[in-house]
Amino acid sequence: VYFSELPDGNIGVLISITSNCGITPCSLCYLKIGQNGNIVNQILYNVFISFLNADKLPSGDFIIAGIGIDPFSLEMSINVTKLYQNGWAGFSKSYSCFSDTCQPFSVKATNDGGYIVAGYLYTLNSPSYGSFILKLNSNGDVGWSKKFYKENSTSILLDIENDVNGGFIAIGFTSSYRPYSGEALWVLKIS
Repeated sequence: VYFSELPDGNIGVLISITSNCGITPCSLCYLKIGQNGNIVNQILYNVFISFLNADKLPSGDFIIAGIGIDPFSLEMSINVTKLYQNGWAGFSKSYSCFSDTCQPFSVKATNDGGYIVAGYLYTLNSPSYGSFILKLNSNGDVGWSKKFYKENSTSILLDIENDVNGGFIAIGFTSSYRPYSGEALWVLKIS
């Protein structure tokens, strides 16, 4: 569940219903709740996506990141959807996972009007976890992407933010398995 106050004083609520997403569509519900507590608008999307993170844009719209699942191949993808405050979708796009499994933990608007997504990736039968960053333009098209992966280690990005110089700062944790080194804070600065 994600909620935020909208510019008109109403509340926008996003709810993800994720039971059995690999076989049947998941549901993404958008509710606009008025100042008196009544539902002003409700839209239900039946899609192959489990939404994991959302951010309210300065316009009052939402950017949503989640896991997409192709209904035919059952391959996982990163899904990013722009949802206007009236509940209608501006765009909904899927991007390669870079590996067998991926999960976006953070999505934010960027200073240039685009979006940035960060999360983890995992390859089946491997002891290692890596991370990815996707930089998208305002239409959801990929500007650039980066993958961070090292054998026998875990490096997971949990959040990403704009920095004051037009770049990004990402934070997460890292550890090594051979020998096990414990977990350490991991901070990336990307220009």
